[in-house]
Formats: sequence, structure tokens, C-alpha cells
Amino acid sequence: AVKLDPQDADAHCALAWMLVMSGDLGQSEIEFERAIKLNPNSADILTHYSGWAGAFGKPEKGVELAERAIRLNPNAPLWAVGAYRSAFYEVGRYEDAWYWHEQRPRGRNDRHDYLFSGILLAELGKLDEAHAAVAENLAKFPDTSIEGWMGTPDWNDQQRELYGKSMRKAGFPVCATENELKAFPNLIRLPECVQAQAAN
Repeated sequence: AVKLDPQDADAHCALAWMLVMSGDLGQSEIEFERAIKLNPNSADILTHYSGWAGAFGKPEKGVELAERAIRLNPNAPLWAVGAYRSAFYEVGRYEDAWYWHEQRPRGRNDRHDYLFSGILLAELGKLDEAHAAVAENLAKFPDTSIEGWMGTPDWNDQQRELYGKSMRKAGFPVCATENELKAFPNLIRLPECVQAQAAN
């Protein structure tokens, strides 16, 4: 689509998504920037970019983009909420992140929602509730771990440290399960988990 119409902002945004998921963070950022230049008032493109800015080492920019998107479209669609939640969490604005987290409908069978319940409750100092959220998460998604979630290529080291700290505080298991290791054979491993596996 980008080759057919280089002026299509949405096509550049979609390409940016594909690139970031494959771990090409540098080129993904370039494509997001192109999309914004082509359509600077697109709340959708601003929202997509806001959720990934932290992966480019620019979490403050993620909040700036999120706030612009919210001003353009105060009635954010459901899919946008996750991006805003991530953007505010990554700069330590936990109350704002929780506000957006609470906009998600109750009862959704969404792994990310369960993960963020534990993460945000832990950072808000509600450790008992965080531990309960982790227990609920593991009951629904037993193959959940810090290593398994943070070991894919669409994260940078700063994010791995940030989310890992919060997830440890919440009480998530650290090392990937056998199923996670099978699903992601190229998982970026934590040294302590490699050592523990070698010891066994």
C-alpha cells in the first residue's frame, strides 16, 4: 500500500505497526513520523504512535501524542484505551494510566487487561489487590511470566526493566513456562532463568 500510494498516512502507520512487531524499532519510528507528517490531525495515528513511543525510548513523547489524540477525539474508541494506558504508565503517571485502564469493559477475556491490573495496582501501592489480580490472571492464563511477556523483540531494554520491576512487585512469575518457550523459541531470556534452567 505504501508503494502504491506513498502519501497514504494510514498505510505508513500500518507499516510502522508491522515493523515494530518484528523488532525493527528504528524503521518503525521513521514510518510513524511519516504518517504524522502526512496527517498530523489524525487522532487514530497519534494514538497508535503514542502506544509505541516508549519502545523508541521516548515515553514522554508518547504522552504528548496521547494527549493530542484525546483533545482531537475525547470519546476515545475502545482500542485506543490500551495505548493511552501504556503511555501514561511508562512515565509514571499511574493514576492516569489506571483511569484509562478502568475504561475497559469488565469481563473482557484480554490478557493485557489482566496484566495491567496487576502492574498498575502494584504501582499504586495496592499490593493485596495486585496479588489477587495476578492470581486471577494466572487462573485464566497459566502461561504468563515476566520473561515470556517481555522477551519478544517489540520491547527495548528500558521497557523490560520498567515493566519487569512492576511485574515483580505485583508477584508475577519471573521465568517463562515450557509452553512460552515453545511458542517463542527466540525469546530474550533473563540471566537468572537461564541459570536456573542450566542448574536443573
